[in-house]
Amino acid sequence: AGSVTTADRPLASAAKAAIFAFSVRVPGSVVKRAEMENVPLSTLNVIYKLVEDVESHLSQLLEPERIETVIGRANVLKLFFQGQGDLVVGAKLIEGVARPQTHIRIFREDHLIGEADMTELRQGPEKVSELPTGTECGMRLKTPVRTKEADLFALLLVDLRARPLPQRAPSPGQRATPPRLPATGPRA
Repeated sequence: AGSVTTADRPLASAAKAAIFAFSVRVPGSVVKRAEMENVPLSTLNVIYKLVEDVESHLSQLLEPERIETVIGRANVLKLFFQGQGDLVVGAKLIEGVARPQTHIRIFREDHLIGEADMTELRQGPEKVSELPTGTECGMRLKTPVRTKEADLFALLLVDLRARPLPQRAPSPGQRATPPRLPATGPRA
């Protein structure tokens, strides 16, 4: 509580924290040093903006939410090169699409044996950005997994999103809407 001082900046920097100044003046020297040391500093005069800034800062401290979408499946036809974490395979796309920069789960006889990241997708000598079902292609992968012919690749797009803060329960006496049951179909 109180004004922001030059003593607040090193504390925030050491703790990898942010400084939130609500309805107080921040000396120019503190602003300059905070910028130089990448210490987040917010000066606000509206309480809900302060709450939003604090929530935004806290949500950035959480692990991002990993959202995976399967976009295709491919069978390994042939191995061309297998070195230190680098692998080139010939594959046939049996479902969906293939795109470079996708994440791959590698299956052998219905068991997950490992994962890889596709760094390059080729059709013949040409680098391509997308291939449809039924296409044979070359894939360059980064993986320590020893892949074999007939392995199955599940191709995934991975999206990392900022995780929202959990909603807290209302305090006793605080106005709140009762939760609703999820919608269900007709009952038998």
